[in-house]
Amino acid sequence: MKADKILLALFLSLHVCVAIHISGSGPSEVNVCENEHLYIRCYDEDEFIKIISVNYGRIGNNTICPAADHLVNDINCQSSTSKAKVTSLCDEKRECSLKAENSVFGDPCVGTYKYLSVVHTCIELT
Repeated sequence: MKADKILLALFLSLHVCVAIHISGSGPSEVNVCENEHLYIRCYDEDEFIKIISVNYGRIGNNTICPAADHLVNDINCQSSTSKAKVTSLCDEKRECSLKAENSVFGDPCVGTYKYLSVVHTCIELT
């Protein structure tokens, strides 16, 4: 029992956002803050991830991944490669994981605290 608690504490300390998509529930949006991990999985064994839209950067106000004013210099920035990167890593797979960080997506707004926003659904492949 003690080992289970240690593993749970270690898992929670990694800042992982888990999105498990339930069949028939429509598109889901998942947001993770810069330097956090995202894990997406389709619940139904016959379905696979379909990426709809992606943004790595910061759009609009400070409600997603709030940060101090000095860390939100640009509220209209996005990585031009974010959708292609996430699509190549996740599309048509049952599950995928990635980290929201500049080394993956580039730095579209230097000095601004960013987030990764992924809209996805699960589909049956024909």
